[in-house]
Amino acid sequence: MSALFGPITQVAFVTRDIHASIDFYVNQLGIGPWFMADRAVNKHRYKGQACEFVMSVAMADAGGLQLELMQTHDEVPTMYLDWMKRPFERDLQQHICFWPLDYDARVEKALKAGYEVVQDGASARGRFIYFTHPRNPDQVVEFTEPTPARQAFNVAIARAAQGWDGKDPVRPFSAAV
Repeated sequence: MSALFGPITQVAFVTRDIHASIDFYVNQLGIGPWFMADRAVNKHRYKGQACEFVMSVAMADAGGLQLELMQTHDEVPTMYLDWMKRPFERDLQQHICFWPLDYDARVEKALKAGYEVVQDGASARGRFIYFTHPRNPDQVVEFTEPTPARQAFNVAIARAAQGWDGKDPVRPFSAAV
């Protein structure tokens, strides 16, 4: 997988209680600080159809690997909701992410390799796309476009984790600049 898309840069989980999940990572694993967008409105395309939904997202760095937690807050059809409907107690791994410098070429490579687009969109930091493969539809692969804004955001999250003293464990996304 990493030979096809590059190194895995993020592992993401859906959670039934994002605050309890963050608390576990902070107090049981010492991972933090977490940068969070709580109950943010998102606009994506899911299976080719526009969707607008409310979701909380939190990100932290764990030794060079970014972790992401996501909690949906409505019943709008999305791939996140698909995962939330699966049986699990609190956290369920949902996708792995790559930050390819040659974003468009890697998207084309994924499509040629048989991957299918499930959900995609763009944020202020750039484009993103989620794929599954018919041979393993339970594993979602995400690419995020490494724009200067996204790279700065990811670097800020990683730097905040270096030497973190446990204080201020949850911070707004806007603090990662």
